[in-house]
Amino acid sequence: MVLELNASDDRGIGIVRGQILTFASTRTIFKSGFKLIILDEADAMTIDAQNALRRTSFSSSMESIPLTTARSNRVGWWSDHLANLKSDVNVKRRRFQRMRRRQIAAIALMHLEREYKDARNNYCSERRRAKKEYWTRFVESELSRIPWVVDYKIVIEKYTENIRFCIICNYLSKIIPAIQSRCTRFRFGPLSPQQILPRLNYVVDQESVKISEDGKQALLQLANGDMRKVLNVLQSTWLAYKDVTEDNVYSCVGHPLKKDIENIIKWLLNETFETSYKNIKTLKVLKGLALQDILTEVHRYIHRIEFPYEAIVPLLTKLAEIEYRLASGTNENIQLTALISSFQSVKNISPSV
Repeated sequence: MVLELNASDDRGIGIVRGQILTFASTRTIFKSGFKLIILDEADAMTIDAQNALRRTSFSSSMESIPLTTARSNRVGWWSDHLANLKSDVNVKRRRFQRMRRRQIAAIALMHLEREYKDARNNYCSERRRAKKEYWTRFVESELSRIPWVVDYKIVIEKYTENIRFCIICNYLSKIIPAIQSRCTRFRFGPLSPQQILPRLNYVVDQESVKISEDGKQALLQLANGDMRKVLNVLQSTWLAYKDVTEDNVYSCVGHPLKKDIENIIKWLLNETFETSYKNIKTLKVLKGLALQDILTEVHRYIHRIEFPYEAIVPLLTKLAEIEYRLASGTNENIQLTALISSFQSVKNISPSV
């Protein structure tokens, strides 16, 4: 049995406490094997829902059980290891104080002081770790002994005998660490054009879409390995133009055409600063282009131009800085002037002989 949920829609805590918990807590009678819960786009789930997925509360009977438990040791976190560390700290402290009263050389005294402080810091960190581990174990054991205290049961771990979870997400950082630590992570990279093209041809044949070869290449280039984006752009272009060509694909998504990039490169390398700014600004307004898309295509185009080494390295560095500032939310007009000025400085560099 399989329960598949789109977590971007069913993202509330009620779904976890109700539908998922009900499905996970029941067993199949006539079938063997595991039941599977698939949570797609789980990074859209709220933090409360993810915490509820990790743990859910069950009420128990109100039986009276003593709150205290007998312990053989007064301080349960103490150990022989900590005793040895503390003894080492005392020995080095007394040695440092004794040598300081004798007024030995400053370098030797500094070395003894460093040894004493390192030993003290090591002892303190080990003591904190031992306390934390001990009290964690103690609290868990106490909660398991006292029914009328809220007894937290971990869902993912509680039903491992008959259930498996498949959690799909785009951004791993939006999944809480408590869930990540209980899962095996599989990372899937973008698809290659050779993997996308057969499926694209299948969809085109089934839907009888009129598409050209350059249109297919444009879809593959824009998708960057995302099959969903290929199909979405294909559908949008077909609905808008009834003919999927390279120019129609780029126009549909507001991406600069190849001839536009060629004109921009020509202006940047041959025209003055004022003319280049005016022409690129006009092109951006007429076609609704984003400077980020222009910068990406310009970066791809200049690698096909045989610039001298002294010109290409500073140019790529400046393009990277402009892209960083655009990602930070700066003004596009200011960054457009920075793009033009970077090419103006390239024109002033003569190739080495």
